[in-house]
Amino acid sequence: MQSGDMVIVGGAERSERELILRKFIELAGGPDGRFLVLASATSEPLEGFARFRNWLELAGVPADRVSMLGVSKFVPTMTRGAWDPGEVSRIDEADGLWILGGDQNLTMSLLLDADGADSPLLAAIRRRASIAHRDGGLVIGGTSAGAAVLSDPMMTLKVLIHIEANRRARQNHDITTIERAIMMMGISPFLRDFSDLPTIEGQIFAHPRALVGVLKVIS
Repeated sequence: MQSGDMVIVGGAERSERELILRKFIELAGGPDGRFLVLASATSEPLEGFARFRNWLELAGVPADRVSMLGVSKFVPTMTRGAWDPGEVSRIDEADGLWILGGDQNLTMSLLLDADGADSPLLAAIRRRASIAHRDGGLVIGGTSAGAAVLSDPMMTLKVLIHIEANRRARQNHDITTIERAIMMMGISPFLRDFSDLPTIEGQIFAHPRALVGVLKVIS
């Protein structure tokens, strides 16, 4: 999703929530846009959606411009929503999609099939999210482990190498995205295996001139 617009929130956004949401709304074309909420990562999707809709209202978006995607493990009629043509078509009509926080394993289990292939809904999200909103694309916002990792190319490479090295015998598809890799690993193993990686600052701490040189190169 190199050309699309994304609002990635690492967490603890309460103090800056209004600023973040106003930027999200701006990128999506303003408060009269059509906004979708994916609440699949929480065990209380209806409550989570209502809370987020209220936040968007406080930021200037009319309530009738915000709706929830029907994808949730905890609502019987929504467990296969990612394969519902009606839900998929809503992606094509939306300006912004916000993915609520929670257990993103739940989200990916609902958006991928048993072999790790995209559902029609996820395929539609990827397609529209690869385009800038000004060119007809979909603005994506939210918090997820996958989004956080995508901001670090070296972390992305390490995760993909790890998942390939630990490939399961019954796995029929190559894992080529961070979202799928984390879904296959599970959040807890991911945090365990990747929470204490060495940093370049730590490696050259005793050589301040070298650190200055590195910072100049990457700035």
